[in-house]
Amino acid sequence: MAIVKRTAQAAQWVAAATVAAALSACAAVPAVAPTPTPADGPLPFVTLDKSTTSRIDAPRTVVVRDAQAWQRLWAEHAGADAAPPQVDFAARMVVGVFLGTRSSGCHGTEIAGIAVAGGRIRVQEIDKVPGPTVRCMMMLTAPAHLVATTRSDLPVEFATETVELK
Repeated sequence: MAIVKRTAQAAQWVAAATVAAALSACAAVPAVAPTPTPADGPLPFVTLDKSTTSRIDAPRTVVVRDAQAWQRLWAEHAGADAAPPQVDFAARMVVGVFLGTRSSGCHGTEIAGIAVAGGRIRVQEIDKVPGPTVRCMMMLTAPAHLVATTRSDLPVEFATETVELK
């Protein structure tokens, strides 16, 4: 009977020690502070890359909030051997627009502005297309624009305006 009682006590001590160790391990992990919500108004941004030679051949918009996703996107966009620009994802996020493959050098895309309004981040994308009388160099292009802006967990929406070149 004494052996069973000591085994039960030992099991309780092991369980208590395991819980204590788990709790102390959690206390050692620094808490990630929630990203503060930016006030309504424009957000500053800096261009990381603006190119007509992206390897991403389908139209798309992206929001990247971590380094691993940034590495993957950059490898897809610029090639596996190209080193991506450094981004501090604790304070910034990457926003990008890709026009996809086009048939002339007259096509383009850019992020013209980023603003917070009504609990959302709005990215203003301007796509340029040749007008009917514009002569363009015939070549395959894949325009893209990637920027870094203030990090936020707010939902991001893209508003696209198409401008016809004359």
